Amino acid sequence: MSYRNPSHSSHMDPRPHTTVLLATEEQARNNKSHAVHIYHDQNGNYVGHVVFPERQNKSSDN
Repeated sequence: MSYRNPSHSSHMDPRPHTTVLLATEEQARNNKSHAVHIYHDQNGNYVGHVVFPERQNKSSDN
């Protein structure tokens, strides 16, 4: 797992969330991962998540 960025929202996903990247050892070797949005309420409490399909890592992920 790598921590992508702190709490934010975006035009693609307006709900407050933190993004992390999850990868198996094989995915990491192939520079791939699954992005995960972890949603929280105004107090920082967990309210849900979405795991996106496997993708090629971007240069901005580093």
